[in-house]
Amino acid sequence: MQTELRGYMVTVVGKAIEGNRLSGSPDVLHLGIKLDLDEEKVLLHVPVQASNGAAALSTGRAIAEDFFRVLGASHSAYIIDLHDERDQITRTDAVYVQGGPVPEADVAEGAVSEEGLQWLDPEGDARRAGKVIRIRAAGFVTHPVTVDAQRFSGREHWSPRLRAGLSLYWAAQCSVDHQVRFVLGVAALEVLAERNSEKLLAIRLPNARRKALRRSLEATLRSYEELTSSDIDRLLQRLLDTQAFGAAPRLALYLNRLIPDGTGDLAGGVTEDEIRSWTQGRGSYLHAGPPSQSDVASLNRLNLFVGEALRRELDRVVPRSNDRETDPGSGSDRP
Repeated sequence: MQTELRGYMVTVVGKAIEGNRLSGSPDVLHLGIKLDLDEEKVLLHVPVQASNGAAALSTGRAIAEDFFRVLGASHSAYIIDLHDERDQITRTDAVYVQGGPVPEADVAEGAVSEEGLQWLDPEGDARRAGKVIRIRAAGFVTHPVTVDAQRFSGREHWSPRLRAGLSLYWAAQCSVDHQVRFVLGVAALEVLAERNSEKLLAIRLPNARRKALRRSLEATLRSYEELTSSDIDRLLQRLLDTQAFGAAPRLALYLNRLIPDGTGDLAGGVTEDEIRSWTQGRGSYLHAGPPSQSDVASLNRLNLFVGEALRRELDRVVPRSNDRETDPGSGSDRP
């Protein structure tokens, strides 16, 4: 049975990140979207056909975010401002239902019980008129800053490695896009763990044997007429550049050595398979689209592990008597 679609207007408010101002807007954008400019803010009025308010709100925001992605390509960064009172959703084709039972509530955001509906709409007039209901709870998390203030006192001892990891993770936490947070989180972990630049063949074979292997492989590859000289050079170089140690073992070793006593979601450390799921998920997002929603729990563990790693790295360089920052298993990180 085909779901009946309803008409909605989703108004999304965008807020400039760095003092941007837009000018010269067209009357109507693609998809019939109307654009209003208000100094550092923009209002997108997005018409949507959807089965209910929740689906319409999700679709409208997704379309608005795509417009903000385009603006970002022109160095005009905007994010959705959920606190602006003009952020709203309404029906565009609602017809008042005169008689019969009160229609089911169209809840676009949040959740409301039957008792709550009786309080919000005791006579059912709003539901009969097709009003879209949104329930928002204002909340916050209190974070004691005392320990972080102590960690900040080690600022002069941050290595370039630690500072780069902090910068990437900070950028991840500031992003409203969870996929971007994930990609930056993996990048921060890779920076913190540092890549071992040793080549596999350099460890396994002496120089003369490596040269002999290259000549033998080159001769074999040249017997395939379909391969060009450029193809052969690339294949050989790829082999010669193979790292001695894979990313998964290196990253797992770094985290498990640095956090041997993790509790809660960090208990038991990480496995190489879990590390591979993170790096492969990052690659899938960069090359083929966002990761599956089924990976959310694993991505949350990545976020927790990288944050804990950074805190422990920071704790190690808080000023003490001639303390030195040392990477697990890799020697001193500071001169």
